[in-house]
Amino acid sequence: MTRDKLGVEAVERVFEIRKNLATSIKLRIVAGIALLVFAAIGFLISAFVTLDLTWFLAATFMPLFCGLGMLGEARSLKQTAIRVEVGEERIRIETLQSTQELNWDRIGGLPLAYVRGSFVLFDTNRKPIARITSRIDGFRDLSKLIEARVKQANPIAFNTLRKREFRSLAMFLAIAGPAFVALGLAVAYATYDEQRCFRLIEEQGVQGFGQVEALPTAMAGPVKRVVYRVQSPNGKTAKCDMSVDPEYWKSLQIGSMIPIVYVPDVPRYSRLLNQEPRRYYSSPKDYLLAFGISLLGLFATFLARRLWRRQREELAVNEDT
Repeated sequence: MTRDKLGVEAVERVFEIRKNLATSIKLRIVAGIALLVFAAIGFLISAFVTLDLTWFLAATFMPLFCGLGMLGEARSLKQTAIRVEVGEERIRIETLQSTQELNWDRIGGLPLAYVRGSFVLFDTNRKPIARITSRIDGFRDLSKLIEARVKQANPIAFNTLRKREFRSLAMFLAIAGPAFVALGLAVAYATYDEQRCFRLIEEQGVQGFGQVEALPTAMAGPVKRVVYRVQSPNGKTAKCDMSVDPEYWKSLQIGSMIPIVYVPDVPRYSRLLNQEPRRYYSSPKDYLLAFGISLLGLFATFLARRLWRRQREELAVNEDT
């Protein structure tokens, strides 16, 4: 360790963000607010005009989530370190809101998130100290330097935090992996069932009547729907839910009979006589979507296994050292 004439510890290395972070924050706030306003207008329009599901999502939920993401990123950038001074005994972290100077033994470590281009420094009580991103020059060197300093000054806290991070991430992936596989299989089955419905109606469909049981209003549009019961001559019954035009929906009453086309052997396969249902899941492309979701789930499961094994290997190495 080197010190100047006054006894103050000399800085070993300095890392900083050279770009104007304040401008980036302002742009994200403006973009986030604009997207939220656009989403509010989309919701307002959908209350009076029935939109197709794709247009409804594009005009409402997509800008809503993007706007919230922009505002969340702006908030995160406010807590991002713009200058980091690394010494042998302590670290000095400067953000747009505050400046902190901490000894290395007060830092518990950094989580596994550094592999994604950012990480959050925690103290020994797992309280977040500051967020450091790849925007800072020399990010990879900084992350390795901090990891080495913390591991040397506080190995017990470092290993404990790393163990928790490995386990938490591995458990999350172990749960999310099978869930995504199940979701992919569900999408594949829904696509198959929808296509089979249209095919059997065209091949075996007969005309009949269904009794209206409910007239709900869905969120998408809002879409007007009719719930009716079908009873075939062989005694089989089924309850069906179908989207209809708003004008036709207004003419219906609970208990009234509506003309339909249905499959006698599978009465749940039906449609209104004069209206085609919207085919949300009838495209063969949905099989590709189902395959992609299932593949993502398998990858997450494989990654969870890898992380769990890596955690055990690191713990064994740390115990030996």
